[in-house]
Amino acid sequence: MKNIITNCFLLATLLTVGCKKNENRYPFNVEITKVPYPTEKADISKRFSAIDAYDPALYAGDFVVVKDDFNDFAPGQTIRLTQVSNSSFSFIDPYATSPLPIIVNVNTVNNITSINKQKIGKAFVWDLSYINPNVAATSLTDNFVSPSDKTVTLNMSYSADQGGFGTYVLVLKKK
Repeated sequence: MKNIITNCFLLATLLTVGCKKNENRYPFNVEITKVPYPTEKADISKRFSAIDAYDPALYAGDFVVVKDDFNDFAPGQTIRLTQVSNSSFSFIDPYATSPLPIIVNVNTVNNITSINKQKIGKAFVWDLSYINPNVAATSLTDNFVSPSDKTVTLNMSYSADQGGFGTYVLVLKKK
């Protein structure tokens, strides 16, 4: 019984001292092993994480391009984000003719972002033969907002009527 109490105490210590509210954004693992008695054994693993609370007001206004693997935007270029709702924002890709807003949805529980496949304009300005360009972002990899860093990372898939271009990361930081 003493080992179980000690383990519970250690777990409580890890959880209360290990991260402060809105500070540690990185998940950590805790494993509790119950000492066998006499032939019984139970291993319990649980993933805990502390994330920054999503603030929709933070994701409105001017952001600077940190990285764009698709090369539509240049590093340092300013993009204006517009709040659509308490859990979504939008921006325009000016490299599409007759551009339409790209709406980014935010899961406010875990700060994961997604973009439902949507048309972003009539064509790409760099090659007008690519018509009806679309973007989507549904992967859990590289799709998130980080309020403490004031960044948004999107892993977007680009396509047009003529086919797909692949998936590319776009990173923006609040100006």
